[in-house]
Amino acid sequence: MINSAARSAYAVGVLLCLAFAAQADAATPPTPTAAAATTKSATSANAASKSVLPDWSGGWRSMRQALLDSNAALQPVLRSTAQAGVRQHGELSRANQLDIRSVYCQPPTFGGYSGGFHGSIEFLFTRDRVTVIWEGGLVRRLYTDGRALPEKPEPTDAGTSVAHWEGQTLVVKTVGLRPEANALDIAGIPVGQNAVVTERMFLKDADTLQVDATLEAPDALTAPAKVTYLYLRRRNYTMTDFTACPAFDRSVDPETGYQRFDMTPPTDLPPPPKD
Repeated sequence: MINSAARSAYAVGVLLCLAFAAQADAATPPTPTAAAATTKSATSANAASKSVLPDWSGGWRSMRQALLDSNAALQPVLRSTAQAGVRQHGELSRANQLDIRSVYCQPPTFGGYSGGFHGSIEFLFTRDRVTVIWEGGLVRRLYTDGRALPEKPEPTDAGTSVAHWEGQTLVVKTVGLRPEANALDIAGIPVGQNAVVTERMFLKDADTLQVDATLEAPDALTAPAKVTYLYLRRRNYTMTDFTACPAFDRSVDPETGYQRFDMTPPTDLPPPPKD
């Protein structure tokens, strides 16, 4: 039998071994797993790719002549049917017979102009995508993951866009526009079927963004329309939202949609104070 002295020596030896093992574990850093290493590598690569992107932060407001530039680009290449549509729209507007609801109470659509004449737009840079948001409600998703454009795109308000970077310039191509979308945001000129928009976006200077847009709309235009839009940066601007729909505007007749001047007081108006 093992006497008490031997048992004590054995116990001390075991404790010493455990102590040395614990010390070795503390001194040797754990080996990272493959998943952790992959995550760290992907994070570093993503951070590196973002670090070379331009600074497009803040809100961007297009210069006041934006729609004048759109009109100047379209007029030389309008088909006769599109010219007739513009004339009819103008005549109805001047005669106060234009249904305002058909102009303002519709979802915003992209026809080559991202907005910013009223309100501002902003750019969000995320992994494999640039998102353009207009305060009036239009949201464009520009995919930079290398995907191809669909051969038969489903028409949507913003269309389907793919993009890639050429240095500090974002090159965007958009298809799948709604046929009724206004060409370069000019009322009375729908883009029609199979319209394509190509854009080159870049900083002209620290606070000016330049967008060179080309609209190909075979139903409305005899040749591509080319226009340059300039946006001024509003640093530290807080984005909001708005709607131009006059659904509750008493200056618009709810039956006809025509503008009017209604002097009828609201039914819930309290009586005037007595003398």
